Amino acid sequence: LYAAGVDVGFKDASVITVLDHTDGVLQVVAFVYLKPSDPVRVQRAVEKVASDYPTCHILIEDNGPGYALRANLGISSHRVAGFSTSAVSKSRILSQLQHSLARREIAWNPEQVPEQDLRAVYENLTTQLVIRNEKTELTAYFTLAAAVLAVMAGAFSLLWFNRLP
Repeated sequence: LYAAGVDVGFKDASVITVLDHTDGVLQVVAFVYLKPSDPVRVQRAVEKVASDYPTCHILIEDNGPGYALRANLGISSHRVAGFSTSAVSKSRILSQLQHSLARREIAWNPEQVPEQDLRAVYENLTTQLVIRNEKTELTAYFTLAAAVLAVMAGAFSLLWFNRLP
């Protein structure tokens, strides 16, 4: 079973990591580091990973470029999903990755994935805080307000007329 994680960078870099988890140990079988992060290059690299690993499930970061990437991929939608991160969760993910590597829960073949490629990710990490506006669905809030008003109307009807309408 293969899974690929795609961290889509806004400007600096994008990373694609393919893991094989059939033997109970996560094995890094492919690692693609794209700097600079060009949307066309990222899309081609993800589509190549999908063709090289036909059973691979691909997780793409939920951000502006990630949404655009998922919308334009020539890959079946049941193989692609999104995931959310924040500055705090990314540092936690990297910390867990470091501990997992130290405990040998994750391994990699140096011939397939050179160690200098993995080190390049750590050396080029930036601590940027990204603020983005997102649309929020308000229908649930209006439904809740309507339900509260209906309960209040029933309560006032009981108090005033001693019966429900």
